[in-house]
Amino acid sequence: MSELRQLSRNTREEPRIVIGLAANHLDAAAASQMPSVPNMKRTIERTRMLANGPGRQPASLADLEIPDDLVRMDNGDAFLLYDSGPQAGNERYSLA
Repeated sequence: MSELRQLSRNTREEPRIVIGLAANHLDAAAASQMPSVPNMKRTIERTRMLANGPGRQPASLADLEIPDDLVRMDNGDAFLLYDSGPQAGNERYSLA
């Protein structure tokens, strides 16, 4: 479980991938002692929430800041094609 928590904090992979990576090197006896998959997914979610925090809720669209790591996909392609930015106030437009 400690490896599962460490992978949860250090990667942005989907929970099923994190579970697979953590269980990959376990023998059958150790794997049979692992918690259920839903419990491991909840552990991953809680670990990430504690590590990253719930995030700040903006009071308005003008306060919304989109982090650079969410503007691009993992392969480098643009996810966010257009954002009018905070200067647009509550008339903000974003295209993904």
